[in-house]
Amino acid sequence: MIRSISDRCNGCGICVLACRKDILQMRKEATKKDLAYCTDAGECVVCYVCRDLCPVDAIVVTAEIPVEAFRKHLPEFARLGAMP
Repeated sequence: MIRSISDRCNGCGICVLACRKDILQMRKEATKKDLAYCTDAGECVVCYVCRDLCPVDAIVVTAEIPVEAFRKHLPEFARLGAMP
């Protein structure tokens, strides 16, 4: 799941466009810090696309997935090859 988005975020919005679960958003009125944010980390399917496309390495994704989120997204995890 998305663990954090650091203050290195430059507000480019690439992560928002890349997120297939539509859980990343940009604050309309924000300081330099906290421009991008995650609306529901439990919905993250740990595809790493947002992290990999971030030009300033501001997104930290962890493979730790809450059990309920894992059960809910089991078909997606299998399709992504995340299942043994």
